[in-house]
Amino acid sequence: MARAVVAETGDDRYLPRIRSVVERGMPLFLLAGERSASGWDLPDWARSAARDYVAQKEVGHMMMLEQPDAFCRIVENMVARLGCA
Repeated sequence: MARAVVAETGDDRYLPRIRSVVERGMPLFLLAGERSASGWDLPDWARSAARDYVAQKEVGHMMMLEQPDAFCRIVENMVARLGCA
């Protein structure tokens, strides 16, 4: 799975594709681990387009493995804000 993520996000077309989806109205929420958030190369357009930016406390890049319950609660709250829960 990690190889697939790196292959997709490393493609030069990745950010333009994401931006085009967001510009068509797809809600964007940003979630980072507190210990890795400072190293996140996040474009200004993404931060300004995001409905929310959450830094999960006391975790790094793999927050879903480090604190899965807290990660799931954060994602659940994001989904609930869309009216889908």
